[in-house]
Amino acid sequence: MWHLIKRSLTPLVVGLTLLFVAVEVGIDLFAPTVKQGRFNYGYDHEAGLEIEGEQAALVRSAGRRYRPQAFPLHPVGMRLAVVGDSVPRGNSLESSYAKQLERLLQQRGVAAHGVNAGVAGQGSRRLQPIVAQMLRINSGWIIYHLNDSNEFEDEREWKRAQQFQGWSPGNWLMKSFIIRRLYEAKTEQLYWKWLSPNLRAANMVSDADAEVRAAADKETVARWHQRLAKVTTETVERTVQAGAQMVLVVQAISRTGPDGGLQLEKIAHLEQLAQNLSLQQGGRVLSLSMYDLFAGQDLPALFKDGTHLTNLGHTMLAEALAPHVTHHTAVAARY
Repeated sequence: MWHLIKRSLTPLVVGLTLLFVAVEVGIDLFAPTVKQGRFNYGYDHEAGLEIEGEQAALVRSAGRRYRPQAFPLHPVGMRLAVVGDSVPRGNSLESSYAKQLERLLQQRGVAAHGVNAGVAGQGSRRLQPIVAQMLRINSGWIIYHLNDSNEFEDEREWKRAQQFQGWSPGNWLMKSFIIRRLYEAKTEQLYWKWLSPNLRAANMVSDADAEVRAAADKETVARWHQRLAKVTTETVERTVQAGAQMVLVVQAISRTGPDGGLQLEKIAHLEQLAQNLSLQQGGRVLSLSMYDLFAGQDLPALFKDGTHLTNLGHTMLAEALAPHVTHHTAVAARY
């Protein structure tokens, strides 16, 4: 009996093994960019930026999902790069405040090119290599969207990036693209909906559950805030040392109040951090508070949800940023 089972299973096992090897080799040969930096989980310094001769482009690769856009490596006039998470990434490239700011400045006679370098889910640590990329493409202005809602994801992805770096026998399976994606899927719950509740409970909790628990822990939140302040300070210092101007756009939150209407909340530790960095760096770093900008405005017209903006919200940000850029550009031109 066992002999018959073995004879029937052998071709299946061989076939699956050959298919597995063919897929892995095929990815290496025909789609190497799929794997390039893929398992650095947003910490790769090259992912998403392609430079060829005098042309540069932002693309979606290695877990860094830029909005695709191409431009000359050396801009005519100034280049403004908006760096941040899904909020500045916006509803589309053209409606984002990066591109609206570009158009406003051009209407005022300022030769400007805006780059939207917003990537969903990126916290302070994963924004550092993005800022470095924007400086590589000769950005004279870095407009940094300061938010604190992605520190859990940053921490999780850092652990992933470090977990299987070595070539010890325990890591060999994780060098496979297919096996690593299955491992990620378990965490990300890509196939959890097909498992029974008992199996889900027996194996692991979801990312959402883990994030809720972490966000409720005061020590964890305090650690996130400390890390965000430290990393953001480093990012600002490196930007200034590179000779670029910087604006810190501080996120605000729209919440439902006791009366059922929306009310605006400031994120106090981010406001304080931005003010401190602006004072430390003098005129090289400016601060723009979304709370101050949107206070008293029609919040349903500006916010899609608690943090993300409508196209009108992006327009207001662009209109608020334009005078800062034109003023400091005019002052710099005198010296």
